[in-house]
Amino acid sequence: MWTRKDLKRQAKGALSGRFWWAVLVSGIFGIIDGMGLNSLSGNLSMPLSALMNADKLKNMQGQLPDGTTLSFKSVFETLVGQSNADDAVQLVIATIVIFLSVYLLVIVIIFLIKTLIQIFLVNPFIVSKNLYYINNRNKMGRVRDLVTSFTRGSYASIIKGMFMRDLYVGLWALLFIIPGIIKYYSYFMVPYIIAENPSVPISRAFEISKRTMNGQKWKVFVLQLSFIGWMILASITFFGLGFLFLTPYMEATYAELYETLKNKAASESILMPGEVPVTDAENVFKAKDIGEE
Repeated sequence: MWTRKDLKRQAKGALSGRFWWAVLVSGIFGIIDGMGLNSLSGNLSMPLSALMNADKLKNMQGQLPDGTTLSFKSVFETLVGQSNADDAVQLVIATIVIFLSVYLLVIVIIFLIKTLIQIFLVNPFIVSKNLYYINNRNKMGRVRDLVTSFTRGSYASIIKGMFMRDLYVGLWALLFIIPGIIKYYSYFMVPYIIAENPSVPISRAFEISKRTMNGQKWKVFVLQLSFIGWMILASITFFGLGFLFLTPYMEATYAELYETLKNKAASESILMPGEVPVTDAENVFKAKDIGEE
Protein backbone atom coordinates (compact mmCIF):
# COMPACT_ATOMS: atom_id res chain seq x y z
CA MET A 1 0.00 0.00 0.00
CA TRP A 2 1.48 3.32 -1.03
CA THR A 3 0.72 6.80 0.22
CA ARG A 4 1.15 10.21 -1.39
CA LYS A 5 3.28 11.33 1.54
CA ASP A 6 5.72 8.44 1.09
CA LEU A 7 6.03 8.94 -2.66
CA LYS A 8 6.72 12.65 -2.30
CA ARG A 9 9.25 12.05 0.45
CA GLN A 10 11.07 9.52 -1.73
CA ALA A 11 10.93 11.94 -4.68
CA LYS A 12 12.57 14.67 -2.61
CA GLY A 13 15.29 12.19 -1.62
CA ALA A 14 15.88 11.26 -5.28
CA LEU A 15 16.21 14.94 -6.21
CA SER A 16 18.52 15.74 -3.31
CA GLY A 17 21.79 17.06 -4.71
CA ARG A 18 20.53 16.64 -8.28
CA PHE A 19 17.66 19.13 -8.43
CA TRP A 20 19.26 21.59 -10.85
CA TRP A 21 20.08 18.83 -13.32
CA ALA A 22 16.41 17.80 -13.16
CA VAL A 23 15.41 21.43 -13.79
CA LEU A 24 17.62 21.44 -16.88
CA VAL A 25 16.08 18.19 -18.13
CA SER A 26 12.55 19.47 -17.50
CA GLY A 27 13.36 22.75 -19.23
CA ILE A 28 14.68 21.01 -22.34
CA PHE A 29 11.69 18.68 -22.41
CA GLY A 30 9.29 21.60 -21.89
CA ILE A 31 10.64 23.35 -24.98
CA ILE A 32 10.28 20.19 -27.06
CA ASP A 33 6.83 19.43 -25.66
CA GLY A 34 5.72 22.92 -26.67
CA MET A 35 6.39 21.99 -30.29
CA GLY A 36 3.72 19.28 -30.18
CA LEU A 37 -0.05 19.24 -30.00
CA ASN A 38 -0.26 20.85 -26.55
CA SER A 39 0.09 24.33 -28.08
CA LEU A 40 -2.85 23.94 -30.48
CA SER A 41 -5.79 23.61 -28.09
CA GLY A 42 -8.76 25.70 -29.16
CA ASN A 43 -7.25 27.00 -32.41
CA LEU A 44 -9.71 25.11 -34.62
CA SER A 45 -12.92 26.11 -32.87
CA MET A 46 -12.94 29.79 -33.85
CA PRO A 47 -12.63 29.47 -37.66
CA LEU A 48 -15.02 26.51 -37.77
CA SER A 49 -17.64 28.39 -35.79
CA ALA A 50 -17.14 31.53 -37.89
CA LEU A 51 -17.48 29.63 -41.15
CA MET A 52 -20.74 28.03 -40.05
CA ASN A 53 -22.18 31.41 -39.10
CA ALA A 54 -20.72 33.60 -41.86
CA ASP A 55 -23.83 33.46 -44.03
CA LYS A 56 -25.98 34.67 -41.11
CA LEU A 57 -24.25 38.06 -41.21
CA LYS A 58 -26.72 39.52 -43.69
CA ASN A 59 -29.62 38.80 -41.31
CA MET A 60 -27.87 40.10 -38.20
CA GLN A 61 -29.65 42.98 -36.51
CA GLY A 62 -28.90 45.30 -33.63
CA GLN A 63 -30.69 48.15 -31.92
CA LEU A 64 -29.33 51.63 -31.38
CA PRO A 65 -29.97 53.49 -28.10
CA ASP A 66 -32.75 55.52 -29.72
CA GLY A 67 -34.60 52.32 -30.67
CA THR A 68 -33.59 52.32 -34.33
CA THR A 69 -33.11 48.81 -35.72
CA LEU A 70 -29.80 48.42 -37.54
CA SER A 71 -29.02 45.43 -39.75
CA PHE A 72 -25.87 44.35 -41.57
CA LYS A 73 -27.63 44.89 -44.89
CA SER A 74 -29.00 48.32 -43.99
CA VAL A 75 -25.48 49.59 -43.41
CA PHE A 76 -24.60 48.79 -47.02
CA GLU A 77 -27.87 50.29 -48.27
CA THR A 78 -26.73 53.53 -46.67
CA LEU A 79 -23.20 53.29 -48.05
CA VAL A 80 -23.73 52.08 -51.62
CA GLY A 81 -27.43 52.49 -52.22
CA GLN A 82 -30.30 50.05 -52.02
CA SER A 83 -29.80 48.60 -55.52
CA ASN A 84 -26.20 47.60 -54.83
CA ALA A 85 -26.62 46.55 -51.21
CA ASP A 86 -27.24 42.86 -51.89
CA ASP A 87 -24.15 42.56 -54.10
CA ALA A 88 -22.02 44.39 -51.54
CA VAL A 89 -23.23 42.15 -48.71
CA GLN A 90 -22.54 39.00 -50.75
CA LEU A 91 -19.07 40.28 -51.65
CA VAL A 92 -18.19 40.96 -48.01
CA ILE A 93 -19.52 37.58 -46.89
CA ALA A 94 -17.62 35.82 -49.69
CA THR A 95 -14.43 37.65 -48.65
CA ILE A 96 -14.92 36.64 -45.03
CA VAL A 97 -15.56 33.02 -46.00
CA ILE A 98 -12.43 32.92 -48.19
CA PHE A 99 -10.33 34.47 -45.44
CA LEU A 100 -11.63 32.06 -42.83
CA SER A 101 -11.21 29.10 -45.19
CA VAL A 102 -7.57 30.00 -45.80
CA TYR A 103 -7.09 30.49 -42.06
CA LEU A 104 -8.69 27.11 -41.35
CA LEU A 105 -6.51 25.44 -43.99
CA VAL A 106 -3.40 26.91 -42.39
CA ILE A 107 -4.51 25.70 -38.96
CA VAL A 108 -5.19 22.20 -40.34
CA ILE A 109 -1.74 22.11 -41.96
CA ILE A 110 -0.15 23.26 -38.70
CA PHE A 111 -2.18 20.63 -36.84
CA LEU A 112 -0.91 17.89 -39.15
CA ILE A 113 2.68 19.08 -38.80
CA LYS A 114 2.38 19.22 -35.03
CA THR A 115 0.81 15.75 -35.02
CA LEU A 116 3.86 14.41 -36.84
CA ILE A 117 6.13 16.26 -34.42
CA GLN A 118 4.17 14.77 -31.51
CA ILE A 119 4.48 11.23 -32.88
CA PHE A 120 8.08 11.28 -34.08
CA LEU A 121 9.71 13.74 -31.68
CA VAL A 122 7.71 14.61 -28.56
CA ASN A 123 6.53 11.09 -27.70
CA PRO A 124 10.05 9.60 -27.85
CA PHE A 125 11.21 12.44 -25.61
CA ILE A 126 8.42 11.61 -23.15
CA VAL A 127 9.80 8.08 -22.92
CA SER A 128 13.37 9.38 -22.55
CA LYS A 129 12.28 11.86 -19.89
CA ASN A 130 10.66 9.02 -17.94
CA LEU A 131 13.87 7.00 -18.21
CA TYR A 132 15.83 9.92 -16.78
CA TYR A 133 13.62 10.09 -13.70
CA ILE A 134 13.66 6.30 -13.29
CA ASN A 135 17.47 6.37 -13.38
CA ASN A 136 17.53 9.41 -11.12
CA ARG A 137 16.06 7.31 -8.32
CA ASN A 138 19.45 5.62 -8.06
CA LYS A 139 21.38 8.84 -8.69
CA MET A 140 22.14 7.55 -12.20
CA GLY A 141 20.07 10.01 -14.24
CA ARG A 142 22.01 11.92 -16.88
CA VAL A 143 20.95 14.69 -19.24
CA ARG A 144 21.96 12.44 -22.13
CA ASP A 145 19.13 10.10 -21.12
CA LEU A 146 16.88 12.50 -23.04
CA VAL A 147 18.19 11.17 -26.35
CA THR A 148 18.15 7.46 -25.53
CA SER A 149 14.96 6.91 -27.53
CA PHE A 150 16.89 7.93 -30.62
CA THR A 151 20.20 6.21 -29.91
CA ARG A 152 19.59 2.72 -28.55
CA GLY A 153 18.00 1.14 -31.62
CA SER A 154 14.44 1.10 -30.28
CA TYR A 155 13.05 4.24 -31.94
CA ALA A 156 10.46 2.42 -34.08
CA SER A 157 9.03 0.39 -31.20
CA ILE A 158 8.84 3.47 -28.98
CA ILE A 159 6.96 5.41 -31.67
CA LYS A 160 4.55 2.52 -32.18
CA GLY A 161 3.90 2.01 -28.47
CA MET A 162 3.25 5.67 -27.72
CA PHE A 163 1.15 6.11 -30.84
CA MET A 164 -1.05 3.17 -29.86
CA ARG A 165 -1.46 4.54 -26.35
CA ASP A 166 -2.50 7.97 -27.65
CA LEU A 167 -4.81 6.36 -30.20
CA TYR A 168 -6.59 4.18 -27.65
CA VAL A 169 -7.03 7.03 -25.19
CA GLY A 170 -8.18 9.36 -27.98
CA LEU A 171 -10.74 6.90 -29.36
CA TRP A 172 -12.18 6.28 -25.92
CA ALA A 173 -12.32 10.03 -25.30
CA LEU A 174 -14.40 10.42 -28.48
CA LEU A 175 -17.15 8.37 -26.83
CA PHE A 176 -17.27 10.58 -23.77
CA ILE A 177 -14.66 12.40 -21.72
CA ILE A 178 -14.87 10.03 -18.73
CA PRO A 179 -13.94 6.81 -20.63
CA GLY A 180 -10.93 8.63 -22.09
CA ILE A 181 -9.79 9.67 -18.61
CA ILE A 182 -10.23 6.12 -17.33
CA LYS A 183 -8.15 4.73 -20.21
CA TYR A 184 -5.48 7.35 -19.61
CA TYR A 185 -5.00 6.00 -16.10
CA SER A 186 -5.29 2.39 -17.28
CA TYR A 187 -2.28 2.97 -19.55
CA PHE A 188 -0.38 5.18 -17.09
CA MET A 189 2.54 2.73 -16.85
CA VAL A 190 3.00 2.20 -20.60
CA PRO A 191 5.49 5.08 -21.24
CA TYR A 192 7.54 3.91 -18.25
CA ILE A 193 7.54 0.25 -19.29
CA ILE A 194 8.62 1.24 -22.79
CA ALA A 195 11.31 3.47 -21.29
CA GLU A 196 12.85 0.60 -19.33
CA ASN A 197 12.40 -2.09 -21.97
CA PRO A 198 11.34 -0.98 -25.47
CA SER A 199 11.50 -4.59 -26.64
CA VAL A 200 8.47 -5.56 -24.56
CA PRO A 201 5.61 -6.26 -27.02
CA ILE A 202 3.16 -3.38 -27.14
CA SER A 203 0.19 -5.58 -26.27
CA ARG A 204 2.10 -6.92 -23.28
CA ALA A 205 2.96 -3.41 -22.04
CA PHE A 206 -0.72 -2.49 -22.23
CA GLU A 207 -1.71 -5.66 -20.41
CA ILE A 208 0.78 -5.06 -17.58
CA SER A 209 -0.34 -1.45 -17.16
CA LYS A 210 -4.04 -2.23 -17.32
CA ARG A 211 -3.88 -5.06 -14.78
CA THR A 212 -1.56 -3.18 -12.43
CA MET A 213 -3.67 -0.02 -12.50
CA ASN A 214 -6.81 -1.95 -11.56
CA GLY A 215 -7.92 -0.40 -8.29
CA GLN A 216 -5.23 2.30 -8.50
CA LYS A 217 -6.76 4.82 -10.91
CA TRP A 218 -8.55 6.94 -8.32
CA LYS A 219 -5.50 7.03 -6.05
CA VAL A 220 -3.27 8.14 -8.93
CA PHE A 221 -5.82 10.81 -9.89
CA VAL A 222 -5.83 12.13 -6.31
CA LEU A 223 -2.02 12.06 -6.31
CA GLN A 224 -1.94 14.27 -9.39
CA LEU A 225 -4.67 16.49 -7.95
CA SER A 226 -2.58 16.99 -4.81
CA PHE A 227 -0.21 19.16 -6.87
CA ILE A 228 -2.97 21.59 -7.87
CA GLY A 229 -2.00 24.20 -5.29
CA TRP A 230 1.62 24.17 -6.40
CA MET A 231 0.50 24.31 -10.05
CA ILE A 232 -1.61 27.42 -9.44
CA LEU A 233 1.32 29.06 -7.65
CA ALA A 234 3.71 28.05 -10.45
CA SER A 235 1.38 29.45 -13.13
CA ILE A 236 1.40 32.93 -11.55
CA THR A 237 5.10 32.95 -10.70
CA PHE A 238 7.30 34.68 -13.27
CA PHE A 239 4.70 34.20 -16.03
CA GLY A 240 4.55 30.43 -15.54
CA LEU A 241 8.29 29.86 -15.14
CA GLY A 242 7.50 28.38 -11.74
CA PHE A 243 6.63 25.15 -13.55
CA LEU A 244 10.32 24.80 -14.39
CA PHE A 245 10.96 24.19 -10.70
CA LEU A 246 7.76 22.30 -9.92
CA THR A 247 7.97 19.79 -12.76
CA PRO A 248 11.01 17.88 -11.42
CA TYR A 249 9.20 17.30 -8.13
CA MET A 250 6.09 16.03 -9.91
CA GLU A 251 8.01 13.83 -12.35
CA ALA A 252 10.17 12.36 -9.58
CA THR A 253 7.00 11.55 -7.64
CA TYR A 254 5.46 9.78 -10.64
CA ALA A 255 8.68 7.80 -11.11
CA GLU A 256 8.40 6.66 -7.48
CA LEU A 257 4.79 5.70 -8.14
CA TYR A 258 5.81 3.67 -11.18
CA GLU A 259 8.50 1.85 -9.22
CA THR A 260 6.00 1.02 -6.47
CA LEU A 261 3.37 -0.22 -8.92
CA LYS A 262 6.00 -2.19 -10.84
CA ASN A 263 7.06 -4.07 -7.69
CA LYS A 264 3.41 -4.67 -6.91
CA ALA A 265 2.93 -6.14 -10.41
CA ALA A 266 5.90 -8.44 -9.88
CA SER A 267 4.63 -9.69 -6.54
CA GLU A 268 1.18 -10.40 -8.02
CA SER A 269 2.58 -12.35 -11.02
CA ILE A 270 1.42 -9.66 -13.43
CA LEU A 271 5.01 -8.87 -14.32
CA MET A 272 7.23 -11.74 -15.38
CA PRO A 273 10.99 -11.99 -14.64
CA GLY A 274 13.11 -10.12 -17.16
CA GLU A 275 10.34 -7.97 -18.65
CA VAL A 276 11.49 -4.82 -16.85
CA PRO A 277 14.04 -4.31 -14.06
CA VAL A 278 12.49 -4.71 -10.61
CA THR A 279 13.93 -3.41 -7.37
CA ASP A 280 15.37 -6.38 -5.47
CA ALA A 281 13.90 -8.54 -8.22
CA GLU A 282 15.42 -11.77 -6.94
CA ASN A 283 13.65 -11.52 -3.60
CA VAL A 284 10.38 -10.37 -5.15
CA PHE A 285 10.11 -13.30 -7.54
CA LYS A 286 11.43 -15.76 -4.97
CA ALA A 287 8.73 -14.65 -2.52
CA LYS A 288 6.13 -15.06 -5.24
CA ASP A 289 7.32 -18.59 -6.03
CA ILE A 290 7.09 -19.78 -2.42
CA GLY A 291 3.84 -18.00 -1.77
CA GLU A 292 5.18 -15.16 0.39
CA GLU A 293 4.06 -11.64 -0.40
